[in-house]
Amino acid sequence: MDATIDNKFSLLSRNLFNVSLEGTVFDVGGRPNKTRLTVPLDTEATYVGLQPAFENRVDQGSVAQFDIVNINRAGEKLDLSNISYEVKRIIYDYNWY
Repeated sequence: MDATIDNKFSLLSRNLFNVSLEGTVFDVGGRPNKTRLTVPLDTEATYVGLQPAFENRVDQGSVAQFDIVNINRAGEKLDLSNISYEVKRIIYDYNWY
């Protein structure tokens, strides 16, 4: 059995998404058989991001460095030409008790 599912959602942001579908089919005895399918959803052909130029950690007093990369959903690096980007700094401050 094939089915088409229509939706009316609109994507306002340019991010990586997944569509999750969950269904239940009841067998002859009435026992439910559940399944779940997750499908990647590309809203853009490429994605610009930061890749750390260091291993798992940065030593105290060192400067963390990053490479700006352009990739597709499969993680393959693409050319950075004709792409404009802006790097913003986000500061998180946590109070641990």
